[in-house]
Amino acid sequence: MSGKATDCATIIKHYKAPEKPVAADTIEPIDEIKFLQKLVRCESVTPDTSEAQYILAETLNKMGFDCKIIEFKDPDFPDAPPVRNMFATLGKGEPSLNFCGHMDVVPIGEGWTVDPWGEFHDKDGNKVEDSDDLDDDGIVYGRGTEDMKGGTAAFVASLSRTLKENGGNTCDFPGRIGFAINGAEEVINKSKNGMRMLAKYLAEQGISYDAGITGEPTSLEKVGDNYRAGRRGVANVDVNIKGSDKLDLLLSTVDKLEKNPLDNGTDDGYPPTDTVATGVSGGYMFKKDENKNEKTLSKEADEAGFVNVTLNVIGKQGHSAFKDLTNNAIPHLSDLVSRLRKESDAEFVGLQSGFIAENIAPGEAEACLKIKIADGQTADETLANLRKELTKDSKEREIKVSLEQKGEQKDTPNSENGRIKYNFRFNTNYESGSLFTEVESRIEKVAKGFESSVSAELDPFVIEPCKSKEGKFTKVFTDAIEATTGIKPEKSFGGGATDTRYLVAEGVCKTAALDFGLVCKTMHSPDECIKAGEIRDLTNIFDRAMGSFFKIKERENTLTIEQRQEQARKTIIEARNKKLAPAVIKKALEQHTK
Repeated sequence: MSGKATDCATIIKHYKAPEKPVAADTIEPIDEIKFLQKLVRCESVTPDTSEAQYILAETLNKMGFDCKIIEFKDPDFPDAPPVRNMFATLGKGEPSLNFCGHMDVVPIGEGWTVDPWGEFHDKDGNKVEDSDDLDDDGIVYGRGTEDMKGGTAAFVASLSRTLKENGGNTCDFPGRIGFAINGAEEVINKSKNGMRMLAKYLAEQGISYDAGITGEPTSLEKVGDNYRAGRRGVANVDVNIKGSDKLDLLLSTVDKLEKNPLDNGTDDGYPPTDTVATGVSGGYMFKKDENKNEKTLSKEADEAGFVNVTLNVIGKQGHSAFKDLTNNAIPHLSDLVSRLRKESDAEFVGLQSGFIAENIAPGEAEACLKIKIADGQTADETLANLRKELTKDSKEREIKVSLEQKGEQKDTPNSENGRIKYNFRFNTNYESGSLFTEVESRIEKVAKGFESSVSAELDPFVIEPCKSKEGKFTKVFTDAIEATTGIKPEKSFGGGATDTRYLVAEGVCKTAALDFGLVCKTMHSPDECIKAGEIRDLTNIFDRAMGSFFKIKERENTLTIEQRQEQARKTIIEARNKKLAPAVIKKALEQHTK
C-alpha cells in the first residue's frame, strides 16, 4: 500500500459507547447458541457481511463497547472489492486482549440436506425449532457454524458473563478488550481490504493490545485438543494449456502435483505442503437431450459405433487447508478417465469441476468421452461392462461413480484452453517464490508451453515477535482448556491461513497471540455443523481464560460435555426413583445441559 490505511477508510456506522457506564447487573448473559443462530441467519458470503457486522456491533454496544463499521478501499488494488470491517473497544489500561475473527463465509455449494442458513437437530436427528431443546449432543447446522461464527458467538457469550461477574459497571473493568472483525477473510483475492487494512489502520491510530486470540476452528477431535501458534503459507496457481491434447495434459499435472507431495513437513513441527486442485475445465460437455430417452440414444449409438457418455464422480467437498477431511473429486476423475481410455477406445472431449472458491476442494467432477462400442457388443452391453469396471474400487475410494449416456448436443462451446487451478498450503521449506519455481518445474515435465499465474501469496507465518513472552499468555489458555475439558492441548502450525498474521505484523498484538476454537471437521462442506456441547465447552474455556487473564472470578458452571452428561444421567435416575413428574425432570435436566 502506497499511502496510509486511514486515508482509505470510510466510517460507515459508529455505535458510540454509552454516555453513562453500563451497570454490570443490567448486562444480560448471552446464550451462545441463540447468538450463533442470529449470525448464521445472515447470508454473509464474502465480502457481503454488513448485516452480520451490524448485529455483532449492536450486541457489543449494549455491553458498553464503542464500535465502528469501517469500509476500506486500497487504490493499489483497484480490482479488489471494498470491504466492511468492524473494530470495537471497551475499557482502559492493561492487561489488554484483542479478539480477532471474521463474519464472512464461503458459498454454500451443493449437497446440503438441511437449511444452510441455520437449523437445529436433536441427538436423534429430529428437527427442533428452539435451541433450548438441544442437549449437548444436539446439532447446530449452518454455513459458518464452525468457520467461524461459532467461535465469535462463544467469545461474545463468555464476555457478557465476564462483564456481569466483574460487578460494578464497565468503568470498573480491569483492562481493555478489543474486537477486530474482518469482512472478507475467506477468499484471499477479495481480502485485500479486509484485516490487512484494518490492522494497518489500528497501528496508525496507536491502538495495540498485550495479546490476541483468534477464534478460528483449530480443534481436531474434541474442543481443546489443539491450538495454533503459526500457519502455513498460501498460494493459488492458475495453469492454462493450449492444444489438442490439453485435456490429457491437465490431468497429467494432477499426477505431478496433487498425487506426489512436495515435501514431508519440517523438523520444527510444520505439516507437509499440501497441493489441492480446486477447479478444472476444458473442451466441451455433452448436454442431455430431453427429447430422447435411453432406448433412443442406445439405438443411435449402435448405428454410429460409439456412445457419448458423461462420467460423474462424487467425493466430499471441504476446506483445501484440511485435505484429510475432504475427498477431492478431481484426482479420482483423473484416475477413472485413464482407466476408461485403457479399457475402451475413447475420445476425451471435455471435463469440468470446482471453481466454487479458491479454498474449496470440490466434491464433484465430470468428464465427457466418446467411447467406441466393443466388437460384438451393443451400446448397452459396452456401458454395462464399463460401469462394472469403474465401480470396482469406488467403496475403497469412498466415492460415487456414474456413467450416463448423453446426446451429441454441446452444453458449452469448445474451449481452446484447458485450465486447472491449484491451492497450495506450504511450510517453511518454501517461500512463495521458491514454491512457484518448483511447481513450474513439475508442470514443465508434462506440459511444455503452459502458461501460469500466481493469484495469491502469503508466506508461512510463525509468531516470531511473540516468542519471548508467548509462554505466559499461552499458559493462560492451555490451563483453561485443561481445567475445563481435562485435555492437554497440542501446539501445531497446520490448518488454513488466518488474520493473526496481520495483527502481529503491525504490532496490534504486542507480545502474544494464538488461534483457538471449535472442532474443524465440516467447515466449507455441505451440512457444516457443530455439536451444542462443543460451543458450550468453548464458551466455558473462554470464561476461565478471561477470568484468569483479567483476574476476575471465573464462571462457576464450567463443566465439560462428559461431566454435564453424567450429572444429567444421575438426575434422571434420581427423579425416576422418586417418581417425579416429567416437567420436574425436564427442569432439573436443564441446569446440566446449559
